[in-house]
Amino acid sequence: MWEIGFSQEASNYAIDFHPYNEDILMAIESLAFTADGLPDDGYVELEPDIYLWQVAGHSVLYRRMTQGQRRLWIAIIKPNE
Repeated sequence: MWEIGFSQEASNYAIDFHPYNEDILMAIESLAFTADGLPDDGYVELEPDIYLWQVAGHSVLYRRMTQGQRRLWIAIIKPNE
């Protein structure tokens, strides 16, 4: 299982727009239960362990940290317009 952390910006988005952003938050939470911290589809690796994921009408930029504790750091959540 992966631990998920949020930047201040991503955390603010999660709090400020709840419950309207429930779909994206549930999609992010589902990453915690993947074997490799990657979604099934809709993502591109921008740099080693840095991903841009298109899901639930949003763009999510996150970093996968595999050394030590397995952690996903959600940097940015932006709605697609």
